[in-house]
Amino acid sequence: TLDHVLPSLAGSGSAPGAIVRWVTGLERPVRYVGSDGVPLDGGALGALGLTRGGLHERALANLRRAIPPGFAPGDEPAVLDDEGAAVLALPDLVPADGAWIVYPMPGEGLVVMGEGAASTKDELARLERESRGGARVFEKPVRVTRRGFEPLEWPSSGRSTDPGFGSPDGDRGGST
Repeated sequence: TLDHVLPSLAGSGSAPGAIVRWVTGLERPVRYVGSDGVPLDGGALGALGLTRGGLHERALANLRRAIPPGFAPGDEPAVLDDEGAAVLALPDLVPADGAWIVYPMPGEGLVVMGEGAASTKDELARLERESRGGARVFEKPVRVTRRGFEPLEWPSSGRSTDPGFGSPDGDRGGST
């Protein structure tokens, strides 16, 4: 059964007694599920002979096997067939000096973008528009680096000048 334990993002209605773990930078806790999809509880730790940390590491190892070899976003976003938990396996894959931006979309998957890719700002704007009013896995995108996770603000698409201080042609309204 240890080969089938996976991490899952816990919702607000998590099963009572389920083992959960908060990961810095993610807005939802992680829970652990068996092959039947049932969340593991404290009694499962004793039966499996693991500590909470050991369970987390084993679940991550199982999750990493589900990521396609060589996975990485390019100039365009890449999508994983997962709506959230796969984010936990990404820090090991991000280049040492890079960062990826991820956002899970229900029914679409985990959208992964290179932080500096030309398409990232437009893709984030699309995801923000499409997720408005619907069920969101995360309220904000997540920035992933080798060090872990941090929430990222949605990019502002409504302003092309300084807020009230300049015009698009650079005139600051002063006398010449």
